[in-house]
Amino acid sequence: MLTESGPLPGRPKSSFWKYLAISLLSTLLSGAYFAIAVWGPVWDSIRDPFLAKQVASITAKVIEVSFGSICVLFLGQVLTRRSINRNVLRGVSLDQICMRDWIIDPGSMVGDGKVLELGTKSFLGWYVLVAAIATTLYGTASNSLGRHILSNRVVTYVK
Repeated sequence: MLTESGPLPGRPKSSFWKYLAISLLSTLLSGAYFAIAVWGPVWDSIRDPFLAKQVASITAKVIEVSFGSICVLFLGQVLTRRSINRNVLRGVSLDQICMRDWIIDPGSMVGDGKVLELGTKSFLGWYVLVAAIATTLYGTASNSLGRHILSNRVVTYVK
């Protein structure tokens, strides 16, 4: 966070590197997962299908959690800057603060329709909505993709 005189006192400068490391982890693992999904079927065989499913499941969960945490961190940074900026007249509303829960608990979007309605009136609200849906569906999509590839490889390996 920045004030008029620079970073806030007492805030560790290493937090930038932590956030950058988490976002790079998410990006690189997503790229690797996509590459394996595209070029995986041309591999001759997978030696241990159980191990391959476990590694794919753990990798997908790490990608999902790191993506969600980076989205929450970004939202927190934007809302904090809005709240301390003296040039912004409207400040931060309660529905914008509740957007963090959409990513952490996507069921809260359905539970409180009024917050969802108010939240989607801004670009930030749509960003959080898309991030929440992507985070929710990523695990299911990766499991479906991995199951299809691994089931084809197991049949080839057994024959």
